[in-house]
Amino acid sequence: MTAYPAKLTSAIVLAAALTTLRAADCDTTGFETAVQTQQSGITEARDFVIATDSAWAAFWNQVHSLQIPVPERPAVDFSKRVVLVTAMGRRPNGCYNTEITQIEDKSDGRRVICVTDFSPAPEVMCLEAIVTPAHAVIAPPGAGEALFVHKAPPRPGADSAAGR
Repeated sequence: MTAYPAKLTSAIVLAAALTTLRAADCDTTGFETAVQTQQSGITEARDFVIATDSAWAAFWNQVHSLQIPVPERPAVDFSKRVVLVTAMGRRPNGCYNTEITQIEDKSDGRRVICVTDFSPAPEVMCLEAIVTPAHAVIAPPGAGEALFVHKAPPRPGADSAAGR
C-alpha cells in the first residue's frame, strides 16, 4: 500500500467533498455549461450577461485564445437565450475555480445567479500556476436585473468561508 503525505491526503478528501457538494446541493435545471476553464484570459474578477452574437464571439475567442484550433462556438439564439458569465480574475494557483450552480428568478423580477467560488485551504497543496477561472452558461433570459451572488463552499472543520 502506498503511503501519501498528510497534505496530499487532505487535498484528496477536500476535492471529494467539494465534488459531492456541487452534485448534491445545486439545482442546475434550466441552463447548460458553454465553457468552464481555468485559463479564460479574464484577469479582473467580474460577472456579466452576454446578449448579442458579436459579444458571444468575442468572449469565446478570448477564452480560447490559448487553444489551437479554437473549438467551435455553441450556437445561441439570443432571442430566446443569454449567456451568463462569472470570472474570478487572476489567481495564484490551480486550486481556484468558479462555478454557476443555480439560477433563481425572484417574484420581484430580479434574477439571482448563485456562484460558488473555490479557493484552497491553507494546508492544501496546489499546482503553482497563474489561473483565470471562468464559467459561462446558456440560459433563458431573465425578466429583470441579473444579480450574481458569490459564496464559498463550506470547508470540513471550518465555521464558514466568505465569498469574494
